[in-house]
Amino acid sequence: MSDYISQVVEQYKSFMKIDFFPTFTTEYYELEEGGTYSHIAKAEYSIPDNKHKLLLTRNICIPKWVLFHELTHMLDMERYRNGDYNHDFCLSGYMEYHAAQVELMKSVGAETVETPVSFSMKDKMDEMHEVIQQYVDNKLEMAQSLMESHDQKEKLDGIRALFNFFGLKSICSMHATDYVDNYTYQRASMCMSSFLFFNIRTFLTGWIENVDKAISLYSSVLEEVLD
Repeated sequence: MSDYISQVVEQYKSFMKIDFFPTFTTEYYELEEGGTYSHIAKAEYSIPDNKHKLLLTRNICIPKWVLFHELTHMLDMERYRNGDYNHDFCLSGYMEYHAAQVELMKSVGAETVETPVSFSMKDKMDEMHEVIQQYVDNKLEMAQSLMESHDQKEKLDGIRALFNFFGLKSICSMHATDYVDNYTYQRASMCMSSFLFFNIRTFLTGWIENVDKAISLYSSVLEEVLD
């Protein structure tokens, strides 16, 4: 692990107010042409080996909020996995939701994940990225487009993006001074039963304590959306 990544991990531990972080290896690769922010860093967990790995691009400067997002995946997998394949696979929904919350809190300058913070939807995620409003809007559009796909992998990516969107939205609703909840979800809601989508909207609204319920919701979405 490089000195820089080690420093980021220490900053993350301070931000999350934790003393422990799981051991992981790092692997570097070249970003493919047309790659996006969602592909410049990725946390992977190997179930057979019980090992974490952080994949990083060497030809792009990765914002810390992106790294915090991926470190949160590692932390949550370490905290909540129980060895059951279905349980651990369905952690993805909660992990995307929570990681999105952490990344946005980091981006808007919170001292810790629990520190009260105030920001505008017109603020930028970073100096190279779009404003928060556009970033959140794009996440919902991406989620809905992927969920409408006939490709199973794209549908799965869309479901994860939907949980990610609700994580971002929850922070905006709690801390943005000019947040307006004018989202319509017709396309997403048509991919599953109205009852399930209502449960998602009402449950994914703040910091989640009942991780098992988040896992159950994600499992239900998989059953209804994936063919």
